[in-house]
Amino acid sequence: MGQLTEFFLKSAGGPPPNAGFSMPMMKGWVPRRMQPWLYVLTALCFQFSGGIYLGALDGIRGTTNFMTEDVLFLLYATLAGMAVYFPMLFRMKFRFTNKQLLCGSAIVLGACNVVTMHCQSMPVLMAVCFIAGMAKIQGTFECMSNIQLWITPDAILPYSSPYSTSSCSPPSKEADGLPPGSAIILHGK
Repeated sequence: MGQLTEFFLKSAGGPPPNAGFSMPMMKGWVPRRMQPWLYVLTALCFQFSGGIYLGALDGIRGTTNFMTEDVLFLLYATLAGMAVYFPMLFRMKFRFTNKQLLCGSAIVLGACNVVTMHCQSMPVLMAVCFIAGMAKIQGTFECMSNIQLWITPDAILPYSSPYSTSSCSPPSKEADGLPPGSAIILHGK
């Protein structure tokens, strides 16, 4: 080990050896076992808020006199906001702190929720839902990227990758010792 690595391992700022998963952005009084679960709870809050909630479609139609197509259009505006903002997620993560991104997303989503409760103008609601989609994906991404190594400590991609073919099982080996699918490419079948 190099001198710099030994210095960082012995410094007071790093986690103690064999302490498990640590989140340095959390305050010291928050128990370690609770830290990632707070992020899971926060991600759920981000997912269940913002713009128009499609689960309440009948209630929204009854109170606002919107047609089903209007409410679906607002949902699509939220999805468009998430899709447009997606390429900016890593740039924002590397530019701003965890606290700034989470607080900013929460404030924007709170303001969007207040506007959607008190407004019935479709153009205003469309713009608000678009902005809410952007804040929703930023907050969720920030939470989930912070706990990614807690979910998969060995960085085994099939556990966390959305493109995996198996749902919570480690990659299996075929008869020749290669992962499934690579035998077809390597053997030219």
